[in-house]
Amino acid sequence: MPTFFDNTRIAQWQGIERRNQRTAFEVARNRHRLTPVDRHRIKPHGLDQLLAVNSRSRINWGRAICGELARFFCDDGDGTEHNQGILFVTLCDRQCVRSLESLTQEDLSRIKDRLRYGLRGLHYFAVVEPALYLNWKIAYQRDEKKQCVSWHLHGLVWGISKSRMQKRLRELRREGWYERLERGLRPTHVKVVQLGRLPRTVGYLLKSPISAYRVSAVDWIRDGKSVVDKNGVVQRKFKQTKSELRPGERLTLYFTMRHLYLDELALAGGEGRGLLAAAKRAARPPRTPSPGVPNCVYWREFFSHRRGTSWSARPSHQDRSCK
Repeated sequence: MPTFFDNTRIAQWQGIERRNQRTAFEVARNRHRLTPVDRHRIKPHGLDQLLAVNSRSRINWGRAICGELARFFCDDGDGTEHNQGILFVTLCDRQCVRSLESLTQEDLSRIKDRLRYGLRGLHYFAVVEPALYLNWKIAYQRDEKKQCVSWHLHGLVWGISKSRMQKRLRELRREGWYERLERGLRPTHVKVVQLGRLPRTVGYLLKSPISAYRVSAVDWIRDGKSVVDKNGVVQRKFKQTKSELRPGERLTLYFTMRHLYLDELALAGGEGRGLLAAAKRAARPPRTPSPGVPNCVYWREFFSHRRGTSWSARPSHQDRSCK
């Protein structure tokens, strides 16, 4: 009998992602930036099981999250029914748009604090993920690059109605939160999770990014008429389209995310905090280094296993260099 995790189809999605990722590593034009360490990061038998760029990590993390959500919402069922109303919420903010360089921990913390502001005091479980824009140049960039990344939030929220949630977000937008990326692009979206759709919604929440986005300008039409300014010039607004990631675009996102961990991209509040804490304990074995441990601790374990020797047998000055 299919389980909640089976119905999310995370394993199938990540199997496709792994094949596409391997293809990108071989044919993408920007593959010259890859290192042997990068090639190890995507292998299914890596030491760390929560790397954001590893498909097996996504499956392990998804299984842990699905176990907690199934217990809480579906009484350990397969997800065909849930015991309370759930909203699927998407939140974007222009201030969370960044260039293609990797995020620092401080910058990631600021983005998470900005995005979850509208969920304070609520019960929720959410994930921050990147959206790659291919032809949109954010205002504060001064270089010639036309690509950027919009870090946004997808989340499950419960204990509040759709109308109240929408009113709450409208008030926050009037106060300056959740600034739209461009005119015509909605920064917030709220949708009720229908019965039987919770597993697929969770699958969408936890999967790897699969799309690239483009922004194009069109004439602004309202009630069948063009919107013009005081000089009679037709105003423009923007629309967003998406396409499947190509090999080079997939590697671009890989370089942006390769230092991130899935548990540090997750957020929770209210009753969701217990769910997230339990999932972290289930997904991260005790011997696995936490995101706060320097990467050298992880790699010294890896090379010690590869060479069949323990790190403790190595010269002490090497050990001191990693502390």
